Amino acid sequence: MTRLAPFFLAAALAACAHQTSFRCEAHGGAAWSEYRSRHFVVDTDANPERAARLVDLLETLRLLDMKALVGDELEIPGRVRVVALASDFAFRDLAGNDLGGYYRLAQFGEPTIVIPISAIGNGAETLAHELSHYLSSYLFPDQPRWLNEGLAEFVQTLASRPEPLQEALTGSHMVGVSKAPRHSVGRIPENLRQWSASVSPIPMRDLLRWGGAEDRDVPGLYHASSWLLYHWLWNQRGGQLTDFQKRLMNGEAPAAAWLAAFPEYDPAHPATLTALDDELDRYRRGKGAVSYAVEGTADVSFDARPFPPAEAHMLLLSVRARWPSEPAARNSLRQDQAAEASREDPRNPLAAVYRGDPDGKPDPQALRSAAEGAPQDYRGWLLLSSAVAGAEKEAALRKAIQLNPDSARAQNELAWLLVTSDRAPEALPVANRALDLAPWNAAIVDTLAEVAARLGQCTQALQLEARAVSMRPADEGLRKRQAEVAKRCTKS
Repeated sequence: MTRLAPFFLAAALAACAHQTSFRCEAHGGAAWSEYRSRHFVVDTDANPERAARLVDLLETLRLLDMKALVGDELEIPGRVRVVALASDFAFRDLAGNDLGGYYRLAQFGEPTIVIPISAIGNGAETLAHELSHYLSSYLFPDQPRWLNEGLAEFVQTLASRPEPLQEALTGSHMVGVSKAPRHSVGRIPENLRQWSASVSPIPMRDLLRWGGAEDRDVPGLYHASSWLLYHWLWNQRGGQLTDFQKRLMNGEAPAAAWLAAFPEYDPAHPATLTALDDELDRYRRGKGAVSYAVEGTADVSFDARPFPPAEAHMLLLSVRARWPSEPAARNSLRQDQAAEASREDPRNPLAAVYRGDPDGKPDPQALRSAAEGAPQDYRGWLLLSSAVAGAEKEAALRKAIQLNPDSARAQNELAWLLVTSDRAPEALPVANRALDLAPWNAAIVDTLAEVAARLGQCTQALQLEARAVSMRPADEGLRKRQAEVAKRCTKS
């Protein structure tokens, strides 16, 4: 996610004194439309001109992001959904006051970026940043948090303005470039330019084990420190950084990959990390770091269609980052939005779920009715599959996949059903497809491990289970599954 620097945060807080919530077309709001391009599904209530500009920018940034990350126009399966709100106030209602945009896995695990449409202007770095989260999660499915944020901060400057950037994290001229190219990677990110020289980075002993929580006293400090570490590695330890990233791409656990690539900075020996702190402190106060240009021309064509009000209600509910603190208020919000969506479209499968039960668990008959009422909506069949068993469950999953082959969740659930029904050979291509779509998903890695184990491929099964546990180390269920696979493989 992109955190606003203190300067921008103050402006956002002032704006939100007049915050308004989302209003759909049926209640006097703007009509929503959906724009499908080669790599994106954009849902927005912005006017067609601004929407077209956004699609153009997204496809261009995706091309440039990928070139910055791997040096090539690498294709990956699936599309990213982008929710772009015309009103900054409506965006704040979803995001809170300290985010310029965010990336998350929304309903059914769908990769989604949420932004205000104003990001096509001065917020273009936010788009590049959030898009980098998606792309890097695909390239490095199991990655430390500092790399996830540091890489995104490093790459986002390809969307920055062309004028020279003379302010660094500390207020120095570390990356001052007199005539920077338009798409230049490695300069000072816009959201870090306001930091003062008095702010010290997070110590490496803490940054390397960062789990995602921010410093309450200095919001954004972990993000800034991650950028500094990645910037230093790229400029001063390029070969080792490449080795580290290749190891992550090959499935090594982050801690093992770090130690193999940077043995001189061993977390088990605190003095080595203190030496790294000193290196970074000298680096941030220095000058002359290198940035580089990335260029390319993207396919920005798209198709447009109306996006029904009921869909807008349920989409915004599924991508919301800020919720009321009280459980009753959260349930009320869900129920209100679902009821409104149901009035606008009684066949909407998501609305049928939420209006039937506060926890989103209606009876199977309600789900059957929802799926049959909107037979071309894969979500209804996927929801139905979660409430039924046997042949009906399999048929619902196959219908969902037929309608949306890019649903990693549907592919994974069908693969699990097949492998646990002693049909491992049939499950293998389905599990592989699920992993192709969402390699960052530990549950999908676990499914493929089960398939490998049942096919007698124990070495691969154990490696995959170890990877799943590394991706979600606090998940006791995955640890139990790892032990089960290890026990079965030992017996065989």
